[in-house]
Amino acid sequence: MTRSDTLQAISVLVRLDPMVSIAALGYLAVDAKTETLEELLVFIQELEMAPGRPDHLAAYRERWGRSPGESGPS
Repeated sequence: MTRSDTLQAISVLVRLDPMVSIAALGYLAVDAKTETLEELLVFIQELEMAPGRPDHLAAYRERWGRSPGESGPS
């Protein structure tokens, strides 16, 4: 399996399940340098402010009926 094949297989799996993406991030972050994690944080913050990006929070609410961090329906 090539690096590209491996990355493609990982990307398919992390798109299917948010818990898999969190596990993948944790696996990669545990040994990452602090500088790399800080760069990732800046990148994520920039994505959050990017104009025209898909509204992933609206999609999350539509699927699960709540925003991340909110408690479920009472």
